[in-house]
Amino acid sequence: RHAPQDDIAGEVAEVLAREGDAVKAGQLLARIDAVEYQARLEERRGTLEASRAQAKFAEQSRRKYADLLAKKFLSETAYENSQTNANVTEGQVRTAEAQLALARKSLEDTQVRAPIAGSISERALQRGDKAAVDTRLFTIVDLSRLELEAPVPASEVPNLAIGQQVRFTVEGYGAKEFAGAIVRINPATQPGTRSILLYVEIPNPDQALK
Repeated sequence: RHAPQDDIAGEVAEVLAREGDAVKAGQLLARIDAVEYQARLEERRGTLEASRAQAKFAEQSRRKYADLLAKKFLSETAYENSQTNANVTEGQVRTAEAQLALARKSLEDTQVRAPIAGSISERALQRGDKAAVDTRLFTIVDLSRLELEAPVPASEVPNLAIGQQVRFTVEGYGAKEFAGAIVRINPATQPGTRSILLYVEIPNPDQALK
């Protein structure tokens, strides 16, 4: 599985994992320079504070105008204008809150974390490299369970069943046997052959198989 840099871009400030390293889900793998994103967050926070102040003032004015309207000291049109202004400023607050949330998410994304537990099989960027949006930074593989895809003659399918145990050897491992269980059986023969693909799930807790 790839660990992309989501929706941000920037210079890789630090790389904390290398090929072959075992990592846990959520572990910090790298950092993108966060100066720009920190500044944007502060800007959005200031915008939100200003919007809230405007909304508060607009709501106070609306209430004042409502009292004047009830006492017949103000026209209906003037009150409606104050109501519209209060609604507009409240909408601006909601927009500013959403922008602040996005800025906070972008800042968080400068810390690249492993989406799954596994081992680093590829490190695509080094410190100082530029990471664009959706750049692949690392590839993580989870070897705890593997899947063997094996063709068998169609005539043997009646003798196969989901959950059936399978034993096999692998070239380079000598006579050592590995075991797994059938989890799926393809319903059609492979083009140009009379074989059916079956899929065997193999527990690999010691990661002997790669």
